[in-house]
Amino acid sequence: MRKPPEQKIKLQMTDKELLVASAFGIVVFYFVTHYIRRQVTGTTNEAKIKKHLRTITIIFAIAMAIQIISLLDIFNTSDKKILSYKCDYEGLRQAEIYRLAGSAVTNPSLHVSVHMDCNGHGRKDEKLIFAADGSPMTDKDVTINWVTFDTLSIEYKKGLRIFTQIDRIEFSDSTLDLHVTYKELE
Repeated sequence: MRKPPEQKIKLQMTDKELLVASAFGIVVFYFVTHYIRRQVTGTTNEAKIKKHLRTITIIFAIAMAIQIISLLDIFNTSDKKILSYKCDYEGLRQAEIYRLAGSAVTNPSLHVSVHMDCNGHGRKDEKLIFAADGSPMTDKDVTINWVTFDTLSIEYKKGLRIFTQIDRIEFSDSTLDLHVTYKELE
């Protein structure tokens, strides 16, 4: 079985390094503007130059505040980590289990979806069929298995809080419609 593709884009710098770089940029900007103000003191365009420096400082401060807020992951969505996937017997549909890490206001959760194109080149007609969370929860609490061409079996650990549980999926090609069976494990 090949390893599922990662959905998260890796940055060259960590969030902490970007935060430090932002703080350094703010300090450098402060000293540069302070130096320019000292150089223009007593010149004929002093008021005009200081007004422009204030405008530039405000714009820079707003940009830095937006960057720092984005680094604190306040508004980010959870990262999607594919745990496992299986293709049907004909290689037309792919069922996958993935984990959303959660955030400050949501718990980590496990999801099962089915989509067309088993070779991994697209997400055509993706359908979410199962979603649950729980405490404690591990990546092995949900498993999938193709029973027949048109039946997918989902087994999940007892005690998970289930949000989505769909028994039948319909695709644009009715020959690919899918029945889903569920089994709660001890």
